[in-house]
Amino acid sequence: MTEYWVSQARHWCEYCKIFINGSKPSIAFHENGRKHKEIVELFMKDMRKRGRERRHEEQEVSRELQKIERDAMRQYMKDAGPGPRSGGGGAVAAVGGGPADRAARLAELEARLASAKQQQLG
Repeated sequence: MTEYWVSQARHWCEYCKIFINGSKPSIAFHENGRKHKEIVELFMKDMRKRGRERRHEEQEVSRELQKIERDAMRQYMKDAGPGPRSGGGGAVAAVGGGPADRAARLAELEARLASAKQQQLG
């Protein structure tokens, strides 16, 4: 019987961007090498740097959004002023308040929605 040629498996090193022999000793020899370790360390430094930059960017966006929301609330308070619907309490009474106040407002809104649906259907 005739023997036929079989290709040896190859291993691609993601850090070094090279192919090496696919045997375990060859892979271990490569991964223990100085050049591979230096490239992996540079990769890890770059990854940490990108992580810091991403966190800094997210914090900056968060601060900017908080500033926008704060300015919008300030403008809302200024524009709303005391009105007949709020009972003379102004926008502070409508916006502020504790959990019980929110629950009452939520119940009132749900009642309004239910009555509006009944009017549309009936």
